[in-house]
Amino acid sequence: MIPQASCYDTRGYLPGIYIIEADEVTITLADDSVNTISDSGTYTLIDDNDVDALIFSKADLVINGSGTLNLYSAYNHGIVSKDDLKVKDGTYSIEAAGQGLSGKDSVSVAGGSFALAAGKDGIHSEKSDDAEKGNIYVEYAAIFSMLITCGNFLLYFRLLNTIIPPTSSLNIAKPIDIRNFAKKIHL
Repeated sequence: MIPQASCYDTRGYLPGIYIIEADEVTITLADDSVNTISDSGTYTLIDDNDVDALIFSKADLVINGSGTLNLYSAYNHGIVSKDDLKVKDGTYSIEAAGQGLSGKDSVSVAGGSFALAAGKDGIHSEKSDDAEKGNIYVEYAAIFSMLITCGNFLLYFRLLNTIIPPTSSLNIAKPIDIRNFAKKIHL
C-alpha cells in the first residue's frame, strides 16, 4: 500500500517502482493519498531488463485504491507491465514521452479517473506472437472519466460480461471523454 509518496529521480538511475519477479503484484493507493513519481531522463541499465517506465513490472500488475497517482516521465513510459496490467480504481494523471499505460499481455481498466497525455499511445498492449493476448479492455460503465490526448489504440468495451470490439482501430487526434465514447462507435 502506498500511504503517500513522492519520488523524484533527478539522477536518471532507476524507475520509481521496479518489480523484477513475482506472479502478481498489487499496488494500493491509500484513501486520500497523493503519490507522485517523476524522472528527468534515461535509466541506467542494471540487469538484462529493458526498464523504460516510471512503474515497471515483469509480473502481472494490479493497481487499486482510491488515492491519486501522478506520473511525469520525460524519458519514456508511465506504467508498464510485461504481463497483464489491471487498473481497478483511483485517480491518475500521467504525462509520458512514450506510452501512458502499457501491458504486454493486456491492459484492463475497471474503474477510476484518468488524464493521459503521451507522446505515443495513451493505452497500449501488443503481443505479436499470441493472437489471444495484446488486448485492451475498458469497462466504461465503471470509469468516472478518461481523457486521452494522444496516440492510437484499439478499445474494447465490456458490457454485461460481453466484449464488443470496435469496427477499426482509433486514431486519437484530440481529447476524448470516455463517457460519450460509446455513442461515437455506435455500439
